Amino acid sequence: MAHAALTPFAARTPAERVRDDLQQLLAEPAPCDACSRAAVCAAEQRACTSFALYLAGYRESRWRAAPRTDATHARYLALDGQPVAPAPRRRSPRKPRDDALPIEWLGDLHLPE
Repeated sequence: MAHAALTPFAARTPAERVRDDLQQLLAEPAPCDACSRAAVCAAEQRACTSFALYLAGYRESRWRAAPRTDATHARYLALDGQPVAPAPRRRSPRKPRDDALPIEWLGDLHLPE
């Protein structure tokens, strides 16, 4: 079998093209190569903004500048194509308004029966 670099593109089989594309992809730099959090992210299935930009095909200068400290499991699932449940909304307790009337004011209110 001839070396992939010497074989014309049209003469290669689809399997050879996929293999060559994967080898080229693995040889390129990636955000996780020099990241200190790579092992934790892999174990806990987390993905950061930098990794998401890398997968989306952005230039190396762009994903290198993106943060790597914001890794979440939800982003990992989204990048993997799995549905992500929305985060529950937090409701803050209502604070009384300064211009609200006191409850005693309702005592003078006459409602029809």
